[in-house]
Order: sequence, then C-alpha cells, then structure tokens
Amino acid sequence: MHLETVKDEDEVQKIYEGELSFLESCLKVNPKSYGSWHHRGWVSARLPRPDWARELSLCDRCLSLDDRNFHCWDYRRMVVKMSGVPVDQELAFTDRLIGSNFSNYSSWHYRSTLLPLLHPESPEPPSPCHKSPQTSPPPSPQTHSHRVCEEQLLKEYELVQNAFFTDPNDQSAWFYYRWLLGRAEREEMISCVYVSRDEERVAVAFSRPVNAQSVGLLLVLDGQPQRVEWRSVHPRFKHSPVW
Repeated sequence: MHLETVKDEDEVQKIYEGELSFLESCLKVNPKSYGSWHHRGWVSARLPRPDWARELSLCDRCLSLDDRNFHCWDYRRMVVKMSGVPVDQELAFTDRLIGSNFSNYSSWHYRSTLLPLLHPESPEPPSPCHKSPQTSPPPSPQTHSHRVCEEQLLKEYELVQNAFFTDPNDQSAWFYYRWLLGRAEREEMISCVYVSRDEERVAVAFSRPVNAQSVGLLLVLDGQPQRVEWRSVHPRFKHSPVW
C-alpha cells in the first residue's frame, strides 16, 4: 500500500501482477489455502487494470480439480460481482459442472442463487416467465429468496430428477430439490406422487406441511373420484408435507 503512493500506475500494475504470480504458486501447493485466496481477492481489487477473464479461468481450472473447493467458489463470486458477469452466463457455467458431475453440491447451491434473478415469478398472471425488455445489462449474481417462475421450475424438476435416477443416494440433488419446493408460486404445490399398486396406496408430497382435509385433497382415477383415507406420515401430525 505504501508503494502505491510512491510508484506510478504502470509500476503498481507490475508489482501486483508479480503478487498474483506468487499467489498462484501458493495455490498450486495448497489450493484450499484461505489466506492465499483472501489475499488474491485483496490484490485483484487493488489492481489498476485487473484481468477478470484470467481470474475466472483460474477458478475454472481449480474447480475442475476439486469442485467442492469452497474457498475458490467464494473468490469466483467476488470476481463475478466485480466484473459484472451476466447471470445467464453463470447459470450456463453451473450447467456444465452439474452435467459432468451430478454430485456437485456447490454448483447446485450456486444455481439456487441465480435462478430467482434470471427467472423470477411473474408479478401478473399467467404463471409462465414474464420477460420485460431489458434496458440495461442483467445484474451480477447475488443471493435472493424470491420465487422462481413455474415454467423454469418444471425444467429444474426434470433436471434434478435426472440426477436422482443417476445416483439416488447422493444428497446434493435432494438438497436442491428441497429448495425448489419452496420456490413455487402456489402456497401448496404437489411435488411428487408415488403409487404402489400392490399395497393400493398413494403417497403425495407437498412443498410445505398441509392438512389434507382442509386443502380438499382428492384422488381421481380414470376421471372418477375415489373414496380414500388420507393419513399423515405421523398419526399425531395434523399438518404434514407427506400424506
């Protein structure tokens, strides 16, 4: 910081570029070094002419070696924010990582922060995505808790179900699925139905605990309403996410 006050811009640029090279050698020794990533963020923020594309490339290389390096993920989010990377570009990045490894929990989580920005629910009916003309570049990714439009939710359900079929025991996709259930526009949304013909039983899962009687849950088979007795997953629970 002292050298910044006595050197011109080009000299400061070279000093910090040398620091970045030093940090890169440190990360090759320990790619999960908190201090190295934190200092790299500090240096990048002070560079007179930062090369954000190079920093994103570095993150890509590190995540290709270990997709759960959360220090690198934190640094990548900083780079994305500082450089103004479009949200759709980052969502495509998660597509690539998830496509190569469904067990990439960090990518699923990052995806959950991007979807509400890129595909928010429409403020007016009908439910499919409402896209207004953009007069400015899309915002950089930040964490939001807004709901996601139904059209995109259906696509996400299909994506995460592919992950289930690939590896039913991997928890990453199930965590993401649970998050999806809370993004629906409707208050009570049926997320899945399981039918057992042998036991003559139907299991219905909702996005949040409900009372099957109060919501008027009705089973229709071949167009005919059926007489059924709905039971919660626990006999003492009047409200349950599964009936």
